[in-house]
Amino acid sequence: MGNHALIDADIILHRAAYFSTLAEDGSEPIFSASVGIETAKIMIKEWMEAAKSVSCTVVLSDRRFEKCTWRYSVFPDYKSNRKTEKPPHFWEIEEYLRGREDALTMNGLEADDAIGILHTKDPGGTVMVSIDKDFLSVPGRLYNPDKNPKEQLTFTTTNEADLAWVRQALGGDAVDGYKGAKGIGPGKARKIIEPGMSLREAIMAAYVIFQQKGHSLEYIWQQFMCARILRCTDYDLEFGNISIKSPVAGGIWFEASAKFLKGDE
Repeated sequence: MGNHALIDADIILHRAAYFSTLAEDGSEPIFSASVGIETAKIMIKEWMEAAKSVSCTVVLSDRRFEKCTWRYSVFPDYKSNRKTEKPPHFWEIEEYLRGREDALTMNGLEADDAIGILHTKDPGGTVMVSIDKDFLSVPGRLYNPDKNPKEQLTFTTTNEADLAWVRQALGGDAVDGYKGAKGIGPGKARKIIEPGMSLREAIMAAYVIFQQKGHSLEYIWQQFMCARILRCTDYDLEFGNISIKSPVAGGIWFEASAKFLKGDE
């Protein structure tokens, strides 16, 4: 089994930008781009070694212009609660990362989407490397360098990943600015979407909750799309088209709607 690391360089970029403002002795801040760049180099090396990888792809989000990634076209308020001002030296460090021979950016995609696509295309030869818990909605191997050693490497089955996706859509994500169903949140979503459910059962359960809360079909669709980290089956690598092949757009969606209208819960 191969172990090519797909590194979430967005996390490294933000951490390196933060460290570029710190003094080594903890006194006065130094604001040095070179410190940030060196930090990024060290983090990539350490993450690769910890994941026992001999090669890597440093994956960055598309930042050619503001709001150029696909979720903004689905949900204009996506990440609208975040600060727009970047940390000091953010762009200098990003320029370094983007200029690496092992760097990758996919047009219109965030780093997590590109990693999800590449890993599900070659699950045996790659490992996702990130501290982002949202990757638990992607089937396959995830190495989290922030976890304790016994928990750093996890394997998520397709069913577990599907259920994590539905929970995320139902419970929302305050960090990314989409709210899910009114009054639910991540905790209640975990109780509603139980382990062992099929994807069909989970989507139907979530749909009924959304409808009970008075949400429109468009709103429900937006929550599911914002929560989705793309997989290789969702994306045409040749033409760059996104086509999420899931029951959200198929028979289960309408079956769930009919179930709700009949009052069959």
